Amino acid sequence: MKARELLLKTVVFYLLFYICRFSFFSIMPIVAEELGLTHMSLAWISSILFVGYAVMLIPSGFLADKYNPVNVLLTGSIISSSSNMLMALAASEDWLKILMFINGIGQGMGWAPLIKLLTVKMDKAKIGLAIGFLMSSAVIGPSIAYTVASIIAYISNWKMSLIIPALVLLAYSTTFRHMKTVSESTELSLNCIKNANAWLIGFSYLFFYAVYRGFLVWMPTFLYEKTGLYLFSSIYSSILSATGALSGYIGYYLSLKLYKGKMKKIIAYSMLAAILPCLALSYEGNNIYLLTWLFAFYFLLSLPLWLFFIYPPKIFPMKVVGTITGFIDSLGYLGNFTGTLILGLAYSVSTTGRELFYLMAVLLLAGSTFSLFIRE
Repeated sequence: MKARELLLKTVVFYLLFYICRFSFFSIMPIVAEELGLTHMSLAWISSILFVGYAVMLIPSGFLADKYNPVNVLLTGSIISSSSNMLMALAASEDWLKILMFINGIGQGMGWAPLIKLLTVKMDKAKIGLAIGFLMSSAVIGPSIAYTVASIIAYISNWKMSLIIPALVLLAYSTTFRHMKTVSESTELSLNCIKNANAWLIGFSYLFFYAVYRGFLVWMPTFLYEKTGLYLFSSIYSSILSATGALSGYIGYYLSLKLYKGKMKKIIAYSMLAAILPCLALSYEGNNIYLLTWLFAFYFLLSLPLWLFFIYPPKIFPMKVVGTITGFIDSLGYLGNFTGTLILGLAYSVSTTGRELFYLMAVLLLAGSTFSLFIRE
């Protein structure tokens, strides 16, 4: 299989993974009304997915390093598809929590094996760009998920918004079943995660993702309650998420042109710059004011999106790329879980919503600080 064909195949595969991860978030207002769920219930249901995801990231990266990463991918797609279809049948908060956790387990078996697969199959000079394009599928994924789920729910019902993407992922995953890779080592250990750089990258990503994904989960609900327009809120959230694909490339390009491929300054400066529009959102304004500052916030915040996962194949040995990728992503999704939960709690108890944006500003400051200590 040619490198370009492999890259396209992995991008589509991860897009389908992401749709099965984010479809539920788009239909949360509908599900809440039908099942009588509170903001607090939605906070726990949505955040527990990221617990399952984070738990599985290091094991899936380790297995991808030691065995064929394709087998890990196929197992994950089966678990994620099955849990999404069962969620459509769930009629209680408890069952939704259980199935969202299982969905997280399946979702955790996607990212690190795909990075490992590209690292082994792609030319080293092109691996940064390849991972960037794969990361773009992660950026566009929520946008497509919100749009697809909203349209399906509008035409049919919210249950079909979970069932149809799950069936598509299950069918597409079978196209990977004959792909083989050679194991790099049969004597792997987890000692590689003791590396200080892995922790610095991971903690920077943790705080970054707490804001980026944590608020993205709540954005359709936030906009719906501000504007009263459900379909518009989901679609605008999709547009904002999609800006990350372009913004991520711009951040990668700037790192090459301004800093000769060194990335930590782009990571730090982008998070610091995003604090300004974040704080601007803490003030009340009309819909134009709100939508303009939201766009500026997500554009600046998205600049380092490509960079965190270009680090593993760039500064670590190939034989541990899967494990390091899983470790960094596990910290990121610990941040995702924490961000989804605490931002939801802040939004739930706040009367003005300002505390939500103050909290995000503090998280961004912490993430930028950690990134400045990364050794390149």
